[in-house]
Amino acid sequence: LKHLPSEYFGRVVDVMQQYVTYVLTQPGQNQGDVSAAVMMLKTLWDVNAEMDGILPEWCFQSLAISQSDLQEHYRQWQQQQSLVFSYCRYPFLLNAFAKRRLLSFDVELRTQVTTQEIWAKTVREGEASQVEARFQQLLTYRVRREHILSDFCGQIWWRIQNRPECLCLPLTVDFLGEQGIDAGGLRKECLHLVLRELYSTQFFSELEECPGLLWFQAGSMAPINSEAAPPANVLYDGTWTEHLAEVAGAIVGLAVYNAIYLDFRLHPLMYRFLVQGTVSATLEDLQSLHPTLYRSLRSLRKHDVRSLCLSWSVRLPGAAEDTALGSGDVEPEDLELFIQRYAQAALHGGHENRITAFVTSALLCMAVGPAFSLCTANDLELLICGLPGMASFKELEQSSVYANGYHADHPVVRVFWRVVHAMPEIWRRKLLLFCTGCDRVPILGLKALNFVVSRSSVELDHLPTANTCINQLNLPEYPTEEMMLIRLRAALEHY
Repeated sequence: LKHLPSEYFGRVVDVMQQYVTYVLTQPGQNQGDVSAAVMMLKTLWDVNAEMDGILPEWCFQSLAISQSDLQEHYRQWQQQQSLVFSYCRYPFLLNAFAKRRLLSFDVELRTQVTTQEIWAKTVREGEASQVEARFQQLLTYRVRREHILSDFCGQIWWRIQNRPECLCLPLTVDFLGEQGIDAGGLRKECLHLVLRELYSTQFFSELEECPGLLWFQAGSMAPINSEAAPPANVLYDGTWTEHLAEVAGAIVGLAVYNAIYLDFRLHPLMYRFLVQGTVSATLEDLQSLHPTLYRSLRSLRKHDVRSLCLSWSVRLPGAAEDTALGSGDVEPEDLELFIQRYAQAALHGGHENRITAFVTSALLCMAVGPAFSLCTANDLELLICGLPGMASFKELEQSSVYANGYHADHPVVRVFWRVVHAMPEIWRRKLLLFCTGCDRVPILGLKALNFVVSRSSVELDHLPTANTCINQLNLPEYPTEEMMLIRLRAALEHY
């Protein structure tokens, strides 16, 4: 098998996948035969790993198995019943959506246990008349839109410091001064708004050679000014500005725990750190973050170090000042150590403790059960961000619902979809971001958005608006494609 060309190796995998699908989907087949095929796929998976992954992970994922009832398989795997066959022993067979379902089993159990424990503790600690109010205080994040970053982050940091188990309660958000009950939409909107504000701080910086992707700011960071007093009657710790790594990690962890997709812009290396649970990187990892520095460090091995006059004081990518990796000049016998330290410092921005704190905090409410160990870095990226590719918007049109007088055959709706289908991908992504808070496609496709197009009764010189908490576009009755395109693009450009 190892000596087969990749296309032939891929065909062998495909034949086994077809057999599994046939047995599981055709009536009258002995589904016990699947175990032999799965064992063969396991052998192929191991061979593929030995060949440095000539086939991508998705080639080994079985849609038939991923869509099957996995709860009993998961229970048997959890109980380590070694004599019982379970798909969960072969996680490469399961796609990200199947692993999302398994994670949801752990989340549901953890939520029930945590809720009962916190309620019991609240009863023991307080007066009977105050138990409900105290429990709601622990459960709900009360935020103001104009101070959403400080309000939300201060309340998260209090919980991390004092009651970390509260992070495993369902995220519930109350926007002060606004009517509404958080049935899922408000929490999503809150996380999207907080994350956008977080990106504007100097905690993250854009990678020069990876446009659009962020990493931890190298060197020292300017302090965040948070002068606004917190809302009344909330559990708040104002020192959150000194612990931004832990707070940012908790935000990502909360999103996974509550099944909320994020506009997460950190470099994909972070997914590997999260799956490993540790911040462990090598010189080769530097190639994806800072390819120019990677090539420069490797080229040092070809030169006489003495002629280069290298110093242990270096300037990290994105930093405004030098970082000392040692003292004096670099001697020939120290070259490998210099390359190793330089690469590590560049990957960590000179502050490994920041990334470690981010990972540790994220895992507080991300890795709440055994199912998390089944996830790969690619799975985690899909669980946090959704699909990277842009699916056909025909699927979105067919699954959309309409409100306030609009319907699928309304002239304005027809104009809207003609304009949208003619948009380049970059503008369709902007439309998704504008309406849902995230420009990525859910694992189950665009139909999972439950997208709403609602008629807006404002004048035609007004721009469209959106309610990202319910994935709703509020669209005025623009009569022509030209006006529809101009108004839509203006709204998306100003978002």
